[in-house]
Amino acid sequence: MAYGRIARVRSTQGVDVGVPDRPVGAPAAQHVRRLGSMSVHEIPDELIILERSAEQERARLAGLTGDDYDAQLRRWREASAAFQAAVTEHAATSQISRYELEQAVKKAVRHAESADDAADQ
Repeated sequence: MAYGRIARVRSTQGVDVGVPDRPVGAPAAQHVRRLGSMSVHEIPDELIILERSAEQERARLAGLTGDDYDAQLRRWREASAAFQAAVTEHAATSQISRYELEQAVKKAVRHAESADDAADQ
């Protein structure tokens, strides 16, 4: 089967990987399995951990200024980039929608944080 464009994806190990975009002539929607209502137990733990880490680094920006803010901003960007790379790699290897996977992970992390906040009160 011939494939169309080759998407360049950088794995979490820093290796460029060529991933077929889709078979030539096939609509993208037929080649990518949709997540639909992906449940939390179907999301890899690694993605949950990476997104939580990125959110924690983002939250630490509050109240910082100057060099402290700049240093924390770099830490947040690094954590966010690690999460994005892992989502891209998992979606490519699993042939699922990258966007839907990312949204499912973010929703799972935010629901868990909301539940934790409610339990603390």
